[in-house]
Amino acid sequence: MKKQTIMKWMLVVAIFIILLTNATSIFASNEGMQIVQKNEKEYMIYIQNNTSNAFEFAFSNDKNANKDDLAYRNAATDTTESNANYIAYVDEDLYNTYFSKNTYIWARDEEGKYFVEASLVNLGNSIKDNEIETTNTMTKRISVDMTQTYEKPAEIKNDVKITKTVGKVVIKEDGTTKYQLVKVTDTGDYANFVKEIERIASGKVVNDYYAKLETSKEVADLYNKLIPKANDKNWETVKNNEILQPEEAKKDEQYVLWLKNENNGETKLDVQVLTCFEDYKPEVISEKIATKLPKTSDDPTLFIILAILLVATICVATIRLWSSKKEKIAKN
Repeated sequence: MKKQTIMKWMLVVAIFIILLTNATSIFASNEGMQIVQKNEKEYMIYIQNNTSNAFEFAFSNDKNANKDDLAYRNAATDTTESNANYIAYVDEDLYNTYFSKNTYIWARDEEGKYFVEASLVNLGNSIKDNEIETTNTMTKRISVDMTQTYEKPAEIKNDVKITKTVGKVVIKEDGTTKYQLVKVTDTGDYANFVKEIERIASGKVVNDYYAKLETSKEVADLYNKLIPKANDKNWETVKNNEILQPEEAKKDEQYVLWLKNENNGETKLDVQVLTCFEDYKPEVISEKIATKLPKTSDDPTLFIILAILLVATICVATIRLWSSKKEKIAKN
């Protein structure tokens, strides 16, 4: 019984070591590299800080192979233009020869100095050519106007008319458009996704193709992870070509807006970042005025005023009477 228990624990430890080794290999793969998949068996390998000058590269399935005995090939360029980047590559022949198991790469400059040695290559952790196009056209595939606002029906509270203006999105596409809104929190995948989308949209990605690929890979991975499925039940149909920000949304809160447009059998998917807007305009429509109570007999002011008025009236009457008598005497 004791022997069986020992054997079970040894088996558990062995499995743990195998899993740990595989996890470490996956984590360490493609270090300092960005890999673009052209098709099923063709890849381009961009090596960080080494895209401007020609070099040589070689593959081996033996991590401890003698680097000087490997079969080196000249680096290719990713385009025929003058600003092309130098790349290592995998064609169908190299794919069939080396990539049925763990594969390692070595690279050296024209003077024979090695800048990559026995680095694990994981083709599964690459970005597809069409995914680069997806990230480059993100927020531009479905035409929208993100600058519009909507004035909600006014509310009257305590004799004050309150007008609330909120943000809205106007769809400028034919066909049927559906949408989903997801609130962005301070951290997590959606927060990182929004950060990268805004960086791409603002044109602030550095002018370095390797860095652009790195950003494209991050965005593509998040895009593929987060985008709702085409048949997801939460898609809502856009009405009157307008999408209002959520009722509960507050100023400056952000939402990821997923869009799906269908027109003449063609389906387009896109994403936008909705930054919520909110503006209040209060207007007083009535005013309560306190009426002063009349003076009472307890206050002598009223009697004084009446007395003055009476004296003034008597004086005026006396003056008029005296004037009238004087005129009669003068006539006689």
